[in-house]
Amino acid sequence: MASSKKNPHYSLHNKVLKLEGPNKSMLIKAWNKSVNYMLRTLEPTMTPRGLLNFYPHCNNELLAKLFPVAAGRNPPAMQRQVPIPVEAPLLAANATFEERKARKLQNEPFVNYTTAVQTAWHEIMASFDDSIYTALETMAGANDILDIDLPQICSYINGPTFAYKSEENISFYEKIISSPVDLNLTLQENFEKVENAWAIIKNEAPSRAPTQNAMFAIMKAKLLVNSRVKTSINGFMKEENITALDATFDAFKEFILNDYRKTDHDSNTSHQAFAGDTDYIPLKHNRFHHALGAAATNSEPEEPTALAAKANERVVPEKDWADYQNFIANRKKPPKLKFGDLCFYHGWNSTHDSTMCAVMRNDPKYTADQKAFTKVPPGHNLMVDNLKCNVNCARGIKPKP
Repeated sequence: MASSKKNPHYSLHNKVLKLEGPNKSMLIKAWNKSVNYMLRTLEPTMTPRGLLNFYPHCNNELLAKLFPVAAGRNPPAMQRQVPIPVEAPLLAANATFEERKARKLQNEPFVNYTTAVQTAWHEIMASFDDSIYTALETMAGANDILDIDLPQICSYINGPTFAYKSEENISFYEKIISSPVDLNLTLQENFEKVENAWAIIKNEAPSRAPTQNAMFAIMKAKLLVNSRVKTSINGFMKEENITALDATFDAFKEFILNDYRKTDHDSNTSHQAFAGDTDYIPLKHNRFHHALGAAATNSEPEEPTALAAKANERVVPEKDWADYQNFIANRKKPPKLKFGDLCFYHGWNSTHDSTMCAVMRNDPKYTADQKAFTKVPPGHNLMVDNLKCNVNCARGIKPKP
């Protein structure tokens, strides 16, 4: 089926955060972060500073606007200016095979760099919805949209068009934080969904962001309605030095996720199970109550009193039973596992690795090595600066080999 999107690049690439929907102004800082990460992983010379210097009209003012850290007096090693590869002069038509081979090797850095620039352009363009793509087409005018280069694109995204955050934009993410838990997601994914919305509000509307304690209270209230999680919540509240007034979201999340996996849950609460819960086997329920089911398995002739008792037992209505059977028959099959990225804080997931983690980026307690830990070397004990890396997998995700 042909795509109905006007942006032909949209579905072809996915290395940059999708900037789409009515609340895209709340995603600008996160989008810049994903672009930064994509540039640094494409090619060693593709630092933000190196990329911008590739274009003659890119000045320090634009550089400082798009990448303030890279434009500083002493930028980080990964963002320092790198000399741009230059194409070697053309050889004479009668050049020997050895000369041509040597020139090809000499030009490899230039070829790699220019290829990376094109790849980056398509990755960034694929992150836009039709409204942004149409605006860029208008900017191009009579020229092809390919003539709009990366600094122009980044300048537009970081310009006044998306600078204003409306009440509706902010409320959208506040509703994600306060909305009930979703049983179609794993417990960890429910935590991460709330955490990501919280990080966006902290980035774009910090005065509206709840505190750690407020986030704890919100998540606790949402989970208390689920009887499968109550035991873990009670266990957390009994921990030493934990009170309702000073408990934090981070500590609550870490305890609940660890304790929930180790807790034996009542199989009668399977209707409240989260996606991915494997600690129970769904019962093949009989339409009759357990007492009647037990009587039905008795091979002895039934006394009149037993028959009378059976007659008084309640039976699930036919429609409800049919609905239940239909639900069992149409349950979603587990999706095929896909390779994910490793985040030191969140574990293996489909959205980001340690270098892109909004939680660690804004928390000074995480070290540079922890923020750069994206792969587990063979034999590594998972400990980095006295803290263990989270290697739990989100739903549908498996570790990269």
